[in-house]
Amino acid sequence: MKNLICSLLIVLLCFTQALGNEGYQNAMAAGMEKLSEAKEAGDFAAAANHFSRIANAEAEDWLSYYYTAYGFVIASFIEKDSDRRDDYLDLAQAAADSALKISEDNSEITVMQAYIYMARTSISPMLRGMTYGPKTGSTLEKAIAQDEKNPRAYFLRGQNLYYTPSMFGGGADAALPSLEKASTLFEATEACSETFLPSWGEDRNAGLLKKIKQD
Repeated sequence: MKNLICSLLIVLLCFTQALGNEGYQNAMAAGMEKLSEAKEAGDFAAAANHFSRIANAEAEDWLSYYYTAYGFVIASFIEKDSDRRDDYLDLAQAAADSALKISEDNSEITVMQAYIYMARTSISPMLRGMTYGPKTGSTLEKAIAQDEKNPRAYFLRGQNLYYTPSMFGGGADAALPSLEKASTLFEATEACSETFLPSWGEDRNAGLLKKIKQD
């Protein structure tokens, strides 16, 4: 009888975990759909808040914190009000910090940190470039060192160089090698939708490459 009870408890536990995993999968899929459909800053912020709720329920899941940060970063780039842009980035930074506590030495999270620095710079390039520009560059180099096959690290490095004045070592010619490297890595990478691993950046990398080659 005792063995039977133990067996039933194990089955019940496995069933409960399966249901929990299914709920997580569904919630993440819904969040990814929100991101794919988002157009306005508020849409991306809403998607970020969706992932934040997942993170609150799944405290050891770095991906939900990661996409919380991603949503707020994109919202900041779209938002027109400077104060609100910084508010979004404060939320993104908190989420990125939480993700890093769960998964240290993670190239994708390091890329997200660089993205936050880039967004901070873009609010006021003249005032913030000297502070956040070097941080962006060194953080992307760290991301590449963590995973030399991460296409997003090369894409953001190329994008960052593209929008950096040539007098400071930037410009189209400086950006081209990184963007081409990213393109090669994007083509060699197979997206895994089941694990919700990061796969963004390919279209924007291709668009920037096209712009450089047309100029």
